[in-house]
Amino acid sequence: MTPSLPQPQPQPKPEQPTAHTTTYFFRIFDPIVPGHVLVSPRRVVERFTQLTDAEAADLFVTAKRVARTLERVYSASGLTVPLQDGFGAGQSVPHVRIHLLPRHPADFDH
Repeated sequence: MTPSLPQPQPQPKPEQPTAHTTTYFFRIFDPIVPGHVLVSPRRVVERFTQLTDAEAADLFVTAKRVARTLERVYSASGLTVPLQDGFGAGQSVPHVRIHLLPRHPADFDH
């Protein structure tokens, strides 16, 4: 049974500043590991350097908040956090996104 994740658009508590204004996150259809989530800007932008400073900040703040939840929900000992920026970096969809993959020591048994 896969643990449930928070809804893609969490409501901030009254004392918290409004977050996720330019960013959203979602679980993907074919995850690499359980809990694999993508964090992406709402505006379709192909390259990381094309984001505004505000969008880049919101993207990483959102990724950090979601990462904390993933570590707790999936009892992860770490996270793999790739951002494939451009075709030459392995980007398969022309839209900036950060992958969050909850990891465990057994994932890397040698």
